[in-house]
Amino acid sequence: MANWEFYNSTALRIAQKYQDRELSYEVCDRLMNDLWSGVLTGLGESNATELPEPFYGIYEAFDAGEYHRKTDISDDPIANFTDPMIFELLRRHRL
Repeated sequence: MANWEFYNSTALRIAQKYQDRELSYEVCDRLMNDLWSGVLTGLGESNATELPEPFYGIYEAFDAGEYHRKTDISDDPIANFTDPMIFELLRRHRL
């Protein structure tokens, strides 16, 4: 599927539901990873060179929460990276 409008609007809804705490980080991260597979398929079919935005930014925000940066894992990647990134993306792309 190369319908960028679908991916952008779906990603914005997922991000909004996450910010409103209607969906957990884990659910949203899985949804965005599944959608990412569709985007990669669509890119291959369309020969597009640009990734859909804000979809890609939202995908990256959830991806940023997947791993710790500190070796002792004392950091909170979701609170430190995902949450502020989602807040900023939603601020710029209000539904």
